[in-house]
Amino acid sequence: MRRLRPAGAARPAGATRGPSRVDMRPSAAMTLWLLGVWLLLLRDVSPLGVVGGLLIALAVHLLLPMPRTGTRWRIRPGALAWLLIRFLVDLVHSGLEVSWIILSGRRVRTGIVRVDLHSNDPVHLTIMSAMTSLVPGSIVVAIMRDQARMYLHVLDLDGHGGRAGIRRSALRQEERILRAIAPADVLADLGIPTRDHPIRWVRRRLPTSRPLPGDPGHDLSPSAPREGG
Repeated sequence: MRRLRPAGAARPAGATRGPSRVDMRPSAAMTLWLLGVWLLLLRDVSPLGVVGGLLIALAVHLLLPMPRTGTRWRIRPGALAWLLIRFLVDLVHSGLEVSWIILSGRRVRTGIVRVDLHSNDPVHLTIMSAMTSLVPGSIVVAIMRDQARMYLHVLDLDGHGGRAGIRRSALRQEERILRAIAPADVLADLGIPTRDHPIRWVRRRLPTSRPLPGDPGHDLSPSAPREGG
Protein backbone atom coordinates (compact mmCIF):
# COMPACT_ATOMS: atom_id res chain seq x y z
CA MET A 1 0.00 0.00 0.00
CA ARG A 2 1.29 3.41 -0.88
CA ARG A 3 1.95 5.80 1.99
CA LEU A 4 1.37 9.51 2.17
CA ARG A 5 4.23 11.77 1.26
CA PRO A 6 5.58 12.98 4.64
CA ALA A 7 4.29 16.38 5.67
CA GLY A 8 6.90 19.04 5.09
CA ALA A 9 8.68 17.07 2.37
CA ALA A 10 9.46 18.70 -0.95
CA ARG A 11 6.29 19.12 -2.97
CA PRO A 12 6.14 17.91 -6.56
CA ALA A 13 6.21 20.38 -9.39
CA GLY A 14 2.92 22.17 -9.67
CA ALA A 15 1.83 21.40 -6.09
CA THR A 16 2.65 24.90 -4.87
CA ARG A 17 0.50 27.52 -6.46
CA GLY A 18 1.51 31.08 -7.10
CA PRO A 19 -0.57 34.16 -6.39
CA SER A 20 -4.16 33.83 -7.55
CA ARG A 21 -5.23 36.14 -10.34
CA VAL A 22 -8.48 38.07 -10.24
CA ASP A 23 -11.19 36.83 -12.59
CA MET A 24 -13.58 39.51 -13.86
CA ARG A 25 -15.81 37.01 -15.67
CA PRO A 26 -19.12 36.23 -13.94
CA SER A 27 -19.38 32.70 -12.61
CA ALA A 28 -22.64 30.90 -13.33
CA ALA A 29 -22.44 28.89 -10.10
CA MET A 30 -21.69 31.95 -7.98
CA THR A 31 -24.42 33.95 -9.74
CA LEU A 32 -27.00 31.27 -8.95
CA TRP A 33 -25.76 31.08 -5.36
CA LEU A 34 -26.03 34.85 -4.88
CA LEU A 35 -29.44 34.83 -6.53
CA GLY A 36 -30.62 32.12 -4.14
CA VAL A 37 -29.35 34.06 -1.12
CA TRP A 38 -31.07 37.20 -2.40
CA LEU A 39 -34.40 35.42 -2.86
CA LEU A 40 -34.16 33.90 0.61
CA LEU A 41 -33.55 37.33 2.12
CA LEU A 42 -36.27 38.92 0.01
CA ARG A 43 -38.76 36.05 0.53
CA ASP A 44 -40.14 36.79 -2.91
CA VAL A 45 -39.78 34.74 -6.10
CA SER A 46 -41.59 37.18 -8.33
CA PRO A 47 -40.08 38.11 -11.73
CA LEU A 48 -39.06 41.48 -10.34
CA GLY A 49 -37.26 39.81 -7.42
CA VAL A 50 -35.43 37.40 -9.73
CA VAL A 51 -34.33 40.15 -12.12
CA GLY A 52 -33.21 42.32 -9.22
CA GLY A 53 -31.24 39.41 -7.75
CA LEU A 54 -29.48 38.76 -11.05
CA LEU A 55 -28.51 42.41 -11.37
CA ILE A 56 -27.16 42.45 -7.83
CA ALA A 57 -25.21 39.23 -8.45
CA LEU A 58 -23.64 40.71 -11.60
CA ALA A 59 -22.79 43.90 -9.70
CA VAL A 60 -21.05 41.85 -7.02
CA HIS A 61 -18.99 40.10 -9.70
CA LEU A 62 -17.92 43.41 -11.23
CA LEU A 63 -17.31 45.37 -8.02
CA LEU A 64 -15.92 42.56 -5.87
CA PRO A 65 -14.24 40.12 -8.26
CA MET A 66 -13.07 36.87 -6.71
CA PRO A 67 -9.54 35.55 -7.34
CA ARG A 68 -9.16 32.35 -9.33
CA THR A 69 -7.60 29.64 -7.20
CA GLY A 70 -7.08 27.12 -9.99
CA THR A 71 -8.52 24.39 -7.77
CA ARG A 72 -9.90 21.39 -9.66
CA TRP A 73 -12.57 19.13 -8.20
CA ARG A 74 -13.22 15.42 -8.33
CA ILE A 75 -16.16 14.60 -6.07
CA ARG A 76 -16.21 11.02 -4.82
CA PRO A 77 -19.64 10.33 -3.24
CA GLY A 78 -18.44 7.50 -1.00
CA ALA A 79 -15.44 9.41 0.34
CA LEU A 80 -17.55 12.56 0.73
CA ALA A 81 -20.18 10.64 2.72
CA TRP A 82 -17.48 9.18 4.96
CA LEU A 83 -15.97 12.65 5.48
CA LEU A 84 -19.33 14.05 6.60
CA ILE A 85 -20.09 11.06 8.84
CA ARG A 86 -16.75 11.32 10.60
CA PHE A 87 -17.16 15.08 10.93
CA LEU A 88 -20.58 14.66 12.58
CA VAL A 89 -19.21 11.99 14.92
CA ASP A 90 -16.30 14.24 15.91
CA LEU A 91 -18.69 17.15 16.35
CA VAL A 92 -20.92 15.25 18.78
CA HIS A 93 -18.06 13.56 20.62
CA SER A 94 -16.09 16.78 21.11
CA GLY A 95 -19.23 18.65 22.13
CA LEU A 96 -19.88 16.11 24.89
CA GLU A 97 -16.26 16.28 26.02
CA VAL A 98 -16.26 20.08 26.24
CA SER A 99 -19.61 20.06 28.06
CA TRP A 100 -18.24 17.59 30.61
CA ILE A 101 -15.12 19.71 31.16
CA ILE A 102 -17.28 22.77 31.82
CA LEU A 103 -19.79 21.00 34.09
CA SER A 104 -17.23 19.03 36.07
CA GLY A 105 -14.79 21.90 36.47
CA ARG A 106 -11.91 19.61 35.54
CA ARG A 107 -8.60 21.33 34.98
CA VAL A 108 -7.17 20.70 31.52
CA ARG A 109 -3.94 21.58 29.79
CA THR A 110 -4.41 23.87 26.81
CA GLY A 111 -1.89 24.83 24.17
CA ILE A 112 -1.08 25.71 20.58
CA VAL A 113 -0.13 22.87 18.25
CA ARG A 114 1.58 23.19 14.90
CA VAL A 115 0.42 20.88 12.12
CA ASP A 116 2.29 20.61 8.82
CA LEU A 117 -0.20 19.55 6.16
CA HIS A 118 0.31 17.94 2.78
CA SER A 119 -1.63 20.34 0.52
CA ASN A 120 -1.27 24.09 0.33
CA ASP A 121 -4.21 24.55 -2.04
CA PRO A 122 -6.27 27.51 -0.73
CA VAL A 123 -9.58 25.67 -1.10
CA HIS A 124 -8.29 22.60 0.73
CA LEU A 125 -6.86 24.80 3.49
CA THR A 126 -10.13 26.71 3.81
CA ILE A 127 -12.21 23.54 4.14
CA MET A 128 -9.72 22.06 6.59
CA SER A 129 -9.71 25.23 8.67
CA ALA A 130 -13.51 25.50 8.73
CA MET A 131 -14.12 21.86 9.68
CA THR A 132 -11.44 22.00 12.38
CA SER A 133 -12.73 25.22 13.94
CA LEU A 134 -16.33 23.99 13.95
CA VAL A 135 -15.40 21.08 16.22
CA PRO A 136 -15.71 22.18 19.87
CA GLY A 137 -12.43 22.35 21.76
CA SER A 138 -10.21 23.35 18.83
CA ILE A 139 -9.80 26.46 16.75
CA VAL A 140 -7.41 27.52 14.00
CA VAL A 141 -5.38 30.54 15.08
CA ALA A 142 -3.05 30.87 12.08
CA ILE A 143 -2.44 29.42 8.62
CA MET A 144 0.75 29.73 6.58
CA ARG A 145 -0.20 28.73 3.07
CA ASP A 146 3.29 28.79 1.57
CA GLN A 147 4.45 26.25 4.16
CA ALA A 148 1.14 24.34 4.27
CA ARG A 149 1.22 24.91 8.01
CA MET A 150 -1.64 25.34 10.46
CA TYR A 151 -1.63 26.32 14.13
CA LEU A 152 -4.41 25.03 16.36
CA HIS A 153 -5.41 26.08 19.85
CA VAL A 154 -6.64 22.98 21.66
CA LEU A 155 -8.63 23.01 24.89
CA ASP A 156 -7.59 19.59 26.23
CA LEU A 157 -4.18 18.45 25.00
CA ASP A 158 -3.96 15.34 27.15
CA GLY A 159 -7.49 14.23 26.25
CA HIS A 160 -6.47 14.12 22.58
CA GLY A 161 -3.27 12.16 23.01
CA GLY A 162 -0.97 15.15 23.32
CA ARG A 163 0.46 17.11 20.41
CA ALA A 164 1.33 13.95 18.47
CA GLY A 165 -2.26 12.70 18.72
CA ILE A 166 -3.65 16.03 17.58
CA ARG A 167 -1.33 16.06 14.57
CA ARG A 168 -2.36 12.55 13.62
CA SER A 169 -6.05 13.46 13.88
CA ALA A 170 -5.55 16.61 11.79
CA LEU A 171 -3.65 14.74 9.08
CA ARG A 172 -6.33 12.05 8.94
CA GLN A 173 -8.92 14.78 8.54
CA GLU A 174 -6.94 16.34 5.72
CA GLU A 175 -6.62 12.95 4.02
CA ARG A 176 -10.41 12.43 4.19
CA ILE A 177 -10.97 15.88 2.66
CA LEU A 178 -8.53 15.23 -0.16
CA ARG A 179 -9.99 11.81 -0.88
CA ALA A 180 -13.44 13.38 -1.12
CA ILE A 181 -12.72 16.30 -3.46
CA ALA A 182 -9.19 16.26 -4.90
CA PRO A 183 -8.46 15.04 -8.46
CA ALA A 184 -6.64 11.75 -8.90
CA ASP A 185 -3.42 13.40 -10.11
CA VAL A 186 -3.28 15.59 -7.01
CA LEU A 187 -3.75 12.54 -4.78
CA ALA A 188 -1.02 10.75 -6.72
CA ASP A 189 1.37 13.70 -6.31
CA LEU A 190 0.71 13.70 -2.56
CA GLY A 191 1.03 9.93 -2.32
CA ILE A 192 -2.59 9.27 -1.31
CA PRO A 193 -4.12 6.11 -2.80
CA THR A 194 -7.56 6.69 -4.27
CA ARG A 195 -8.98 3.21 -3.73
CA ASP A 196 -9.14 2.11 -0.14
CA HIS A 197 -11.70 0.97 2.41
CA PRO A 198 -12.95 3.68 4.81
CA ILE A 199 -11.99 1.61 7.88
CA ARG A 200 -8.39 1.51 6.70
CA TRP A 201 -8.38 5.29 6.37
CA VAL A 202 -8.97 5.53 10.11
CA ARG A 203 -6.56 2.79 11.20
CA ARG A 204 -3.62 3.87 9.08
CA ARG A 205 -1.07 5.86 11.06
CA LEU A 206 -0.01 8.92 9.16
CA PRO A 207 3.47 10.44 9.38
CA THR A 208 3.82 13.22 11.90
CA SER A 209 4.89 16.74 11.00
CA ARG A 210 8.29 18.34 11.14
CA PRO A 211 10.42 18.58 14.31
CA LEU A 212 9.10 20.38 17.38
CA PRO A 213 10.72 23.54 18.77
CA GLY A 214 14.17 22.66 20.02
CA ASP A 215 14.55 19.67 17.69
CA PRO A 216 17.27 19.71 15.01
CA GLY A 217 16.16 21.32 11.80
CA HIS A 218 13.25 23.20 13.39
CA ASP A 219 12.28 26.37 11.55
CA LEU A 220 9.62 28.57 13.11
CA SER A 221 8.81 32.01 11.76
CA PRO A 222 9.09 34.79 14.40
CA SER A 223 5.57 35.91 13.54
CA ALA A 224 4.07 32.45 13.99
CA PRO A 225 2.25 31.39 17.17
CA ARG A 226 4.46 29.55 19.60
CA GLU A 227 3.63 26.05 20.69
CA GLY A 228 3.00 25.88 24.37
CA GLY A 229 0.71 24.50 27.02
